[in-house]
Amino acid sequence: MNQTPWNRKILTGYWTVVLLYLLAGLAGLVLTLVQYAWWVDYYLFHQLLLPLLLMSAEVGALELAFRKRKGSMEPWFILTATTLAATIVLFNPNLHGMYALFALSTLTSLMYFDRKLTLFSCLLGIVTLLLLQLDPAIHASMTLYELIAMIATLSGAYLLGLGVISRGEQILNQLTKAMESERDLLVDNIMYDTMTKTDALTGLYNHKTFHEYLDSLLNVEAEQLSLQVAVLDIDNFKSINDTYGHWVGDLVLKRIALMIREYVTPNDFVARYGGEEFALILTDADSKQAFRTLDFIREKISQVPHDELAGRSVTVSIGFAERVPDMRKENLFKIADARLYEAKRTGKNKVVGTSPSTQEVLE
Repeated sequence: MNQTPWNRKILTGYWTVVLLYLLAGLAGLVLTLVQYAWWVDYYLFHQLLLPLLLMSAEVGALELAFRKRKGSMEPWFILTATTLAATIVLFNPNLHGMYALFALSTLTSLMYFDRKLTLFSCLLGIVTLLLLQLDPAIHASMTLYELIAMIATLSGAYLLGLGVISRGEQILNQLTKAMESERDLLVDNIMYDTMTKTDALTGLYNHKTFHEYLDSLLNVEAEQLSLQVAVLDIDNFKSINDTYGHWVGDLVLKRIALMIREYVTPNDFVARYGGEEFALILTDADSKQAFRTLDFIREKISQVPHDELAGRSVTVSIGFAERVPDMRKENLFKIADARLYEAKRTGKNKVVGTSPSTQEVLE
């Protein structure tokens, strides 16, 4: 996990501690000037400037190391939290509430959700607390009972930290399971949606989806969208099934489906309408360009030999119609279907519609 953003937040928190110490020290300086003027020089140096400089150096060193970001930074963040607490306690031995700052390192370790770091922070706090007892002022200000109580408090903070980590892991596991369940449900929905919208043999959209998509396109104003519908039928497909078997017919269907999908644009729509018939919706071109695309598909299909048919190729007939304003879907599809019939009746292996060089075959 990338800890950099969190380390930046923790560093900001440490600088905030330094700032708060400065503000508290300035407030104490005002009080000292009013009530203990004779103590100002000592207070200013020993309880304000010197600890403030040490704390700034500690956080500044961490800031420099963080910007270079070489190796693991987490132990150094915990160490800095402990040194900050130790500095404040060292220069304010009579303020017993300051000892609670040793819990700052434990709180820092919780940001990483790492049991080892939490244990490290607890042991580091206890060792530092014991080392501070070497200072006569601190030793004199803290009774043995208070020392034991503080060690117990740090140990309790460690145990509480373990509880927080365990609870976080439990929540994370629950979220992971929920996400996995949601993902599985999404996959199931996608698979169901795919099964209900596509043809199992060719992988193209099915008859129902074709009409749903065409309905949605027809809701767009005619002048905003160029739209043609084409119906493509494999010539003499029944004889292929009768002569070579249905499994060969299925192979031919799949190959032709792949070729149609290969030669249309991503914005065009291809469906297996039923049996050996395909339906296309073209939206990226005008009627002349659509004619050229369909005729190109027809020609490419006619040039592909099929080993299962003893090297023979198959041909297709295509009828298409362009949408005009106020045209209903039934009429649009009816015209395309009628032009397909005309292509079949007049020799097959052709496109009937509006071509660059001919007029409409059907009015």
